[in-house]
Amino acid sequence: MSWLNEAVGEMLKNVPPDVLSDPTYGFGDIERVIALVEKAVARNAEETAAAEREAALKAAADPNHSFIRNPVFATMARDMFRAELTFPRILRASLFMAIYSHTEFLLQSWCEKLSRNGTADQKLEVFLKKKKGEPGTTLGKLLQYLRDAAKLDLGDYEKWPEWEAICGYGRARNCLAHNGGIIDRDGDAEKIGKLPCVEIDASGLLWSEPRIDLLPGACEAAAATTRAFIHRAVESLERDPRRKKSP
Repeated sequence: MSWLNEAVGEMLKNVPPDVLSDPTYGFGDIERVIALVEKAVARNAEETAAAEREAALKAAADPNHSFIRNPVFATMARDMFRAELTFPRILRASLFMAIYSHTEFLLQSWCEKLSRNGTADQKLEVFLKKKKGEPGTTLGKLLQYLRDAAKLDLGDYEKWPEWEAICGYGRARNCLAHNGGIIDRDGDAEKIGKLPCVEIDASGLLWSEPRIDLLPGACEAAAATTRAFIHRAVESLERDPRRKKSP
């Protein structure tokens, strides 16, 4: 795994000292991590398949091998299940949640700065206790704070091209973080099922309840969508006439 350590070391060299110095801080690193994870998933699957083929061929070539005392194919099935499903599922779910959480983190940073320097007409903690987002999410509340308390020209952000997907990502993130990926809330399946490279497994073959299945490309699509959403918000910040006056 030296290639992974080297890649992470290179990424850390480029981390800016202050998140607020770059409104879209972190997305480049997230995209590089996604590439590393998908590379690790593919390599693990290849190495597992090669090892299992070698074990099967070795057993088949040994006339004294007992498949009863030393079963090969059951072990192969278990290891391949882990390599093809469990390993990528855990890694992709972790990244998927981190992408949405990072988007919340950026908005939270902006809101806290505006709250501290007096640009907003209400303290952030007071506002968050009163407002509801979509569907009651922190991200939705933060956007309302930027628009309603800080008076930024976000307009009707619920009509932005990325908004429907953002809502879906928020619901998917909550299912993955709090419910093991199981979907059991009204409306979640409809929104999550529209996300690119995300499927809902309701076959009952692997899971007893409908569960989120992140396919290759799911994390890439989530990062691209949330980055585009943040860029659109940044454009609103750039238009604000008070921006240059803020400390």
